[in-house]
Amino acid sequence: MSKKRGGNNNQNLIPLNKRTKGKQREIASKGGKASVEARRKKKAAKEYLQMIDELPASPADQTKLADFGIPADDRTQEAAAYVGLNNRRRQGCPVAHRLWLEIKGEAPAQKVDVTMSNQEARQEVKEMLDALKDGG
Repeated sequence: MSKKRGGNNNQNLIPLNKRTKGKQREIASKGGKASVEARRKKKAAKEYLQMIDELPASPADQTKLADFGIPADDRTQEAAAYVGLNNRRRQGCPVAHRLWLEIKGEAPAQKVDVTMSNQEARQEVKEMLDALKDGG
């Protein structure tokens, strides 16, 4: 039999400040250990990806990389991935194009912060509405 999921589960939750100091320490310790383990796994995954990137490219990719003029010592899995990304970008894939720009450090800003007073904002909206009335 499976447990029913519903709003009553919140009744089983006890806020941390309602627990004993010992239990608070135990919960914090478990959380800290889990955090350390998650960081360790993330670091290991990053190291594995780096190792894979540094492996030599396949023979077929070696030929493509040579055609691009990439020196033999630099014909790695990472370089082959960049060539693949370039091919996707040239086919018109917007995600590949954005990633290409991000890698090059030329990606457009993701967030624009515009600050103005209420009076300035009201004036701006009024001007836009007037322009719509006049033009449309």
